[in-house]
Amino acid sequence: ESNLKNASFKLERAEIREREALGLAQQAKKEVADMVESMHKTIADDRKKYHTEMMSIHNIEIKKYASQLDVNRKENARLSAEIVEVKSSIEKQIKDFTDSLQQADARNATLDQKLKKESLQLCERTKQCDRLLVEINECREDNTDLQT
Repeated sequence: ESNLKNASFKLERAEIREREALGLAQQAKKEVADMVESMHKTIADDRKKYHTEMMSIHNIEIKKYASQLDVNRKENARLSAEIVEVKSSIEKQIKDFTDSLQQADARNATLDQKLKKESLQLCERTKQCDRLLVEINECREDNTDLQT
């Protein structure tokens, strides 16, 4: 019976502590909710203030950019005209280079034909020289034979 009383007493104390803890948790939850609500309001106010400041800065920047855009458009028109001139000049240079390349190709083809012809002639002369060397060597052998 004493154990039963002791267990009952402990259970009551645990229930009391549980209720106290639950009360503290609910109070803490309310405090956190109040803090979160306050932080959300502060953040919203800061965002509104920031947005107003940014819009003011953006309006000033937009005016600067509009002015710069006008300057850039004029410069782009000038550069476009210059590009057309340079493009025309480059196209003429390419045509001139292509023409001179074709002329060089024609000259190279002619020189290549001459080189082939001269190579064949040189081969033929080399063969003749080889035959003459053979004849000369034969004559020398004959001369050596005759001298002995």
